[in-house]
Amino acid sequence: MHINLAFNYFSRSQTSPEFLRLKELTYLNLSRSRFSGLLPQEISHMSRLTFLDLSNCDMKIEQKSFDLHASNLTKLSVLNLGLADMSLIEPFSLLNLSSTITILDLSDTGYIPESNWSSPLRELDFSFNNFTGEIPDSIGNLLFLEIIHIGGFLRNSEKLEFLDLSNNIIHGRISKSDSQGWKSLTDLDISNNFLTQIEQHPWKYITVLNLRNNTIQGTISIPPPSTRAFLFSNNKLFGQIPPSSPSLSSLEYLSLTHNNLSGTIPSCLGNFSTQLTILHLNNNNLQGRIPNAFANGSCSLRSLDLNSNNLEGPFPRYLVDFDELEVVNVGNNMIGDTCPCWLGSLPELKILVLRSNRFYGPLCLPNIMLPFEALRIIDLSHNEFTGFLSRWIFVILEAMKNVDEKGSDGLYMQGEEDYYQDSVTVTVKGRDLVLKKIITIFTTIDLSSNQFQGEIPQVLGDFKSLIVLNLSHNGLTGSISVSFANMTALESLDLSSTKLHGRIPEQLLSVIAVEC
Repeated sequence: MHINLAFNYFSRSQTSPEFLRLKELTYLNLSRSRFSGLLPQEISHMSRLTFLDLSNCDMKIEQKSFDLHASNLTKLSVLNLGLADMSLIEPFSLLNLSSTITILDLSDTGYIPESNWSSPLRELDFSFNNFTGEIPDSIGNLLFLEIIHIGGFLRNSEKLEFLDLSNNIIHGRISKSDSQGWKSLTDLDISNNFLTQIEQHPWKYITVLNLRNNTIQGTISIPPPSTRAFLFSNNKLFGQIPPSSPSLSSLEYLSLTHNNLSGTIPSCLGNFSTQLTILHLNNNNLQGRIPNAFANGSCSLRSLDLNSNNLEGPFPRYLVDFDELEVVNVGNNMIGDTCPCWLGSLPELKILVLRSNRFYGPLCLPNIMLPFEALRIIDLSHNEFTGFLSRWIFVILEAMKNVDEKGSDGLYMQGEEDYYQDSVTVTVKGRDLVLKKIITIFTTIDLSSNQFQGEIPQVLGDFKSLIVLNLSHNGLTGSISVSFANMTALESLDLSSTKLHGRIPEQLLSVIAVEC
C-alpha cells in the first residue's frame, strides 16, 4: 500500500491518528505537505514501511518518537529527513536505526549522527549543512557506500585552512557559491571522487589544489598566484594548455596527466617559476616539438614526464643543465634523434625512458660516454638503434650492478611531500606492467625491438641486482654466457626473437625461467 501526500498544503494541520490503522503501508511520502505539530508516534507501528519521506515538513521530531521509529521500522530502506527539525534529537539516536537502510537524507538538518552503521548504506546526503568539527569515523567505515552528497556543506567556514575530502564518493559539482565562504583556505584535496565540474574558484590563498582522479570536464583555468601544487590528472580535460601566467612564481608541482589535452606545450611554460620541480603532462594528445621552455636553466626540475603524446622533433639538449633531474620519460612519442649520451653527466638521473620513438644510430661512443652513475631504469626499446652492444656500455652502469638494499628496501621514489608519485611502464615476461610506485631498488634494462647485433657482453653477469633484462627482437648472435647465472635477483630474462645459438646454461635455468 502506498500513500503520497507530497507537495500539498494542509494549512499546518496535524496528521490524523487514523494512521494507526495503516499497518500494511509500505510507502509513505509527507514531503512538503505542511503538516504541523509533532511527528505522530503512530507511524512507528507501520512495521512494513520500506520508504519514509519526512523532508521539508513543518513537523517537529521529538526524541521519544524518533526512538520508536528507529527501533520499530525494521524494514525501512529509504529515509528522507531533509530540512526536518531535528534539534531535539541526540547524535547517538541513529545507533538503533534499521540495518536495512540504503538511502539516508540528512540534508539541511544541521545534524551529524553518531552511528556504528554496518548497514548496506549506499547513498548519504549531508548537503546544505554548516557543520563544524570533524566528520564522524562511522562514515568512513561504510563499505557499501556509493554516493555521498556534500553540497554547501562547508560554505560558511571562513576560518577553514585545510580541507581534505579525498577518497570518498562525492558526486556532482562544486559551484562558486558553494566555496565562496572558504576565504582562508590554503590546502584543498578533493581527489579520488566523482566530481564533474569545479567552477572558477574565488580562493585567494590556495597553495595546494589537488583535483586528481575525478571526472571533471572542461578546459584548464589558471590557478591563483599563491599555488605551489596544481594536480589535475586523471580527469576529462580538453583543449590547450593556456600560456602560463607570469604571476605563478611559486608553482612547484604541475600534473595534468591522463586527460585529453591537445595543441603544443607552451614555449613559456618554464619561464614563470624558478621553483618548478615536477612537470607531468603524460597521456594526453599534445603535439609539436618539446619547447625550449627551460633553456635558461633557472628552475630546479626533478621529474619530467611527457610519455604517451604525439611529440616530435629532436630531444632537447638543454636538459643537461639540470643537475637535480632524476626522471626523464619521453616514451611513446615520435621524437627523432641520436642517443642522448650527454644525459650521463646528470648525477641524480635514476630513470631514463625513450621507448617507442624514432631514436636511431649506435649507442654512445667510448670517447663521449658518461657515467650515468645513479641510473636504475633504462628503456630504449622499440626504436631504431643499431650497432654492437659493446662491453664498455655496461661497464659504466655501476649503480645497477649492486644496489644497496639496506635502508632502501620498501621505499618509493617521491618528493619531500606526497603530492605525486613517479610511475613507469616496464615489459615483464612479454606484458607491459605499469608501476604506479617505483621502489628504489628496482633495476631494469630494456633494449628490445631495435637493430642491435653481435654477441651479448659477458659483463652483464656482474649485474647482481638486475631484476628485468630484455634484449629480445634484435639481431644478436653467439651463445648465452654462463656468467648470467650470477644475476641472482633476476626475475625476467627475455632473449626471444634473436639469432642466439647453442644451449642454455644449466646454471641459469636453476636461477630463472628464460624466454628465448
